[in-house]
Amino acid sequence: MSIDEHEEDPRAISELNGTRLHYVIDRDALDEKMLHIFTSQGDAEKYFSNTVDTSLKPRLKTRNSVQRSLSFGMPEMLHQENPSLFMGGVVPQAAPPGGVPPNGGYIDLYENKDWGGHQWRILEWETKTVGDFRKLTDCSFAWFGCLAANDQVTGVDAMISGAKPMYVLAEDINLGGSWFWAPGRSFISNLTSYGWNDRASSLMIMYFS
Repeated sequence: MSIDEHEEDPRAISELNGTRLHYVIDRDALDEKMLHIFTSQGDAEKYFSNTVDTSLKPRLKTRNSVQRSLSFGMPEMLHQENPSLFMGGVVPQAAPPGGVPPNGGYIDLYENKDWGGHQWRILEWETKTVGDFRKLTDCSFAWFGCLAANDQVTGVDAMISGAKPMYVLAEDINLGGSWFWAPGRSFISNLTSYGWNDRASSLMIMYFS
């Protein structure tokens, strides 16, 4: 584990209880070699924009595509710690050759690892921010009833358009608490490996130039 670019024993994370942290997922994290964590949003942005691959391609996988869209309320505009990340510093980009058409992507959230359990699909063209996972529900297992995504997400399959897209999972609603930064074209089968199982409560899609 690296905290603010200094390698630390994973147990050191307990000393930061109550601190808003930013977990950045890169190839080393996906390969379970090193997880980079930052205490500053600006430092996390800089690391991501300079270091993280444009697209971490999902590993070969097989699944049945679930085609359904979800409805949810749009949250109000939110004040951010670093507005440059969401305004002048980040702009939508055209899809690269062979990539996802502009606004044609999606993020699939899964209740269990490896596409298991309930699924919540977020379509890029519909929204860039889901501010409250309590309003994001899946009713596909009718015999068990509907389930909201809040504090239930274990896996994420993302395929977002743009030259360098990314998404953030936030610990609390309206993008509060700690953040989990990940490339916009990646597959994370189990968030438990990064301390994020059943932890996310909101989400935002972003684009780096």
